[in-house]
Amino acid sequence: MLPPNLAAPWNDLGNVYYGQKRFDDAITAYEKAIRIDSRYKSAWNNLGNALYAVKRVEEANKAFDEAIAIDPEYASAWNGKGNIYYAKGQYKEAIKAYENAIDSDPRFFYAWNGLGNANVMLNNFKIALKAYKTSISLNKNYTEAYNNLGNLYRLMNRYKDAELNYKKAASLNQNFIDPLIGLSYTYSRNNRLDEAIKICKIAIDIDPKRVEPYNALAHAYLMMGDYSKAIEANKRANELDPNNFLSLSGLATAYRLMDETEDAIKMLEKAIKINPNICAAHISLAACYKKSHKRLEYETELKLIQDLINGESEYNRACFEAIMEKVDGALKFLKIALEKDSSIKYWANKDPDFSFIRNDAKFKEFMTSIS
Repeated sequence: MLPPNLAAPWNDLGNVYYGQKRFDDAITAYEKAIRIDSRYKSAWNNLGNALYAVKRVEEANKAFDEAIAIDPEYASAWNGKGNIYYAKGQYKEAIKAYENAIDSDPRFFYAWNGLGNANVMLNNFKIALKAYKTSISLNKNYTEAYNNLGNLYRLMNRYKDAELNYKKAASLNQNFIDPLIGLSYTYSRNNRLDEAIKICKIAIDIDPKRVEPYNALAHAYLMMGDYSKAIEANKRANELDPNNFLSLSGLATAYRLMDETEDAIKMLEKAIKINPNICAAHISLAACYKKSHKRLEYETELKLIQDLINGESEYNRACFEAIMEKVDGALKFLKIALEKDSSIKYWANKDPDFSFIRNDAKFKEFMTSIS
C-alpha cells in the first residue's frame, strides 16, 4: 500500500507502469500524485507523456502546459509540446517548442532530435543535419538519432552515410527494426536487392506484426522483377493494416507491371481514399485510366494532378509528362532527376509510367545512354 499523502511514490509507480507500457495504469498513478501535490511538475510532465502514448493529445498538451506553468524552463515539458505539434503537422510550432526546450537545457538530446525531425518536414536539411549530429554528440548511444540521421542522408541521396548510420542504430538496439527498414530501402535504391530482402526478413523475424518490413520487402521484390512475391508481401502488409497506403500503392504497381490494369485501378482508388494528396498515386491512376480508355476519369485525374504537381520531385514531373506523351518534357525532368540521384535509373527502366513513350526514338536513345 502506497502512502496516501505522499505524491512521489505515486509518480514513481506511474513510471514503472509507463515502462511496462501499462499507460492507463500510469495515468491513474500520475493523477493520484497530482491530486496530492498539484504543483508536482514531474507528475504533470509524466502524465502528458502517458496521455500522448494513448493518443489523448489535447489532454496531454494541457498536462505539459501545467508543468510549464510551474516551471517555464522545464525542458522535458517543452519537448512534449514539440512532439504534439509535430504529430499534428504543425512543424513551425514544433520547432519553437523544441528550441524552448534547448534554451532551457542545451544538453537535452531528445529536443535536438525532435528539432531535426521537424526541420526535415520543412526541407530544412542543413539545420536538421546539425540538430541530429548535436543530439548524437550529447548521447552517443541514442539509437533514434542515428536512425533519423540515416533517413535524412537517404533523402539527401547520400547512401553510404545513410548505411553507416542505420548500421550504427541497429547495433545499439538489435530489437529496433526501423534502421533495418531504412537499410533495406537504401540497398534497393542501389540495386543491392539480395541484401535488401535479407534485411527485411531479419526485421520480420524480430517483429512479425509490424507492417513496414513487408512494405520494404515488397519494394525489393518489385525492383527484382519478382512481382508475385511483391504481391504476396504487400498483401501481408495490407492484412496487418488495411489502411496502409504503401501496401495498396505497391500492389497497384505490381499489377501494372503484370498488365493487370483493372486490379491496379482498384488498389489505387483505395489508396487515394486513404491519402488523397499523394501526387504520384494520382499520376499512376491517370496512367491506368488512359490505358483502359477511360477518358473522362483520365481527364479528371489530370486536373487533380495539376493542383498537386507544383513542388513535386523532378522524377514525378517526368512521369506526369510521360503519361501525357510529352517526350521532351519527360526527358527534361528525368535528366534533372538523374543528376540529383543516378540510382533512379534502375526504376526508370521499368516504371510503367514511361510505357507511353518507351518506344519513342529519343527516349530509347536516352535510356540506352544511362544503362
